[in-house]
Amino acid sequence: MKREEMIFMGSGKHQKHHFRLSGLRAAELLLIVFLLIYMILIFRTGNSRDVEMSVISKAIAGGCRLDDLEAGGSGDMKRCFQINGSEYEGYLLYTSDDLMNVNELLIVKIRDVSQFNTLEDAVDKRLEDQKRNFHGYGTDQEELLRNAIIMERGSYFFYAVSDQAEQWEEVFLSCIR
Repeated sequence: MKREEMIFMGSGKHQKHHFRLSGLRAAELLLIVFLLIYMILIFRTGNSRDVEMSVISKAIAGGCRLDDLEAGGSGDMKRCFQINGSEYEGYLLYTSDDLMNVNELLIVKIRDVSQFNTLEDAVDKRLEDQKRNFHGYGTDQEELLRNAIIMERGSYFFYAVSDQAEQWEEVFLSCIR
């Protein structure tokens, strides 16, 4: 049997199929891809309004119990999380000077989506360090640390450790909805 016969054997006529997208089909396909990417981004970041950090700060200070916590600055950001607060659009930090108090609140408004990874890594390290510090003797602190709330919404990063963490989260979310 010749080579040509083997190729076409059982296939009947040899037909060439050309796959071409018309201009309209290409536009439809491009629109579908764009919509899928847009939907993924919406679900990844969640819906949120863009508000100034001062609005969030006032809402937290006015609507939340922040017992024994003080507003922190860039030095506290560096000490607690090894991050430079000036790299972000804005932040709100509450910490305690009491070494036995693990309550913390951190809300950061990012400039770039890639900053979420830096914040996640910093908070994960902070939680692991705190869990290690209180392991075996600080059962109340360990419980609070296990129940920490970490979330991303729009251009905001939220981290809270406290028995008031859910209340803080609700006040925060009410600001950006």
